[in-house]
Amino acid sequence: MNLVKKTFKYGQHEVSLETGRIARQASGAVLCSMDNTVVLCTVVGSREVREGQNFLPLTVHYQEKTYASGRIPGGFFRREGRPSEKETLTSRLIDRPLRPLFPDGFRNEVQVIATVMSADRDVDPDIPALIGCSAALAISGIPFNGPIGAARVGYHPEQGYLLNPRYSELQESLLDMVVAGTRDAVLMVESEARELPEDLMLGAVLYGHQEMQAVIQVIDELVRDAGKPRWDQPAADDHGALFAAMQEQVGEQLSAAYQITEKQARQARLAELRESCIERHVDEAAGVGAGQVSELFKKLEKKVVRGRIIAGEPRIDGRIAVCRREETDRVVTPEIPQTAADECMLVDELVNGQQFDSAYAQRLQIAEHLTVGHPGEATALRIGDPGMPHRVAAQVGFINDGGRP
Repeated sequence: MNLVKKTFKYGQHEVSLETGRIARQASGAVLCSMDNTVVLCTVVGSREVREGQNFLPLTVHYQEKTYASGRIPGGFFRREGRPSEKETLTSRLIDRPLRPLFPDGFRNEVQVIATVMSADRDVDPDIPALIGCSAALAISGIPFNGPIGAARVGYHPEQGYLLNPRYSELQESLLDMVVAGTRDAVLMVESEARELPEDLMLGAVLYGHQEMQAVIQVIDELVRDAGKPRWDQPAADDHGALFAAMQEQVGEQLSAAYQITEKQARQARLAELRESCIERHVDEAAGVGAGQVSELFKKLEKKVVRGRIIAGEPRIDGRIAVCRREETDRVVTPEIPQTAADECMLVDELVNGQQFDSAYAQRLQIAEHLTVGHPGEATALRIGDPGMPHRVAAQVGFINDGGRP
């Protein structure tokens, strides 16, 4: 494989996409650099579909190595431990815009790994990782309706919108937004802002989408020069006739079932409708099994629920689809016991406790003893992030109340 490298200016940074030097056995591998931040993005796809596979087994891993910033991990083993919060959140950030672009019915296993090889102390590796993973998928030959581009957008009252601001610039920025999308549409927006008006937020999304077109154009050039032939993907059988028959059989009953406010009664009714569809439409001789009917029933459920949302009909618990907080009739009642231990015997020693009830959801919030440590014990979440480390940690757990998982 010949070395192919594309370089372009992206805001104040110089970005390069390189393939053919390392990880040649992967389906696709791109070394993406933004200034001194370098991320190796590799993609491996299986040519065979596992028997009984009824979903897309896409795995995305973003991993930071301390050697990228010139350090050695502490501890006895001198190795990284489990993924940090930053690594987990960035993995999700990459997964969200990529997953919808695989064709319907594609069930081959795909693994995407982004490894930070070198970290600039002033450049977040998440944008190079997004760009590199998009490029690696685009050249791999795996069926993928990309590529996508990605951009971080900041906002300064005097300078206006900032494209891919550095850590130091984000300290003064009123906005930190990540936008990802294709040539024609925005697929993912994640942001935090200091109470900016809606028109500025919408303008930031449009600005990011406009600027990322440069990324998409360069990836298209990389595919033209180094892309592999696209895999032959058989057309997915959507079982349109069977779906129409099921809709005719239980469509109205399913819509009525989703108006039952009591959760257990609603689930029991849905189970009855599902079993009636299985009994009527399963035909092993024609290759239609119970699993296929169940999947189509889920698809029909999604269509009914989505249709009610689009039509502006109330949710199951009575809330309307679009409303202001003061317009909703949803009642949230906090219960603050005089002595938390008297109300909740799960924890022996408490400083304070509260239980919030909302329809069928309960949240038990417990504040235990607060311990203040030395500033050196604070947690830094990102490699090279010069910002204030997190000194307070909150842990949230969910209790299974016996409902459907």
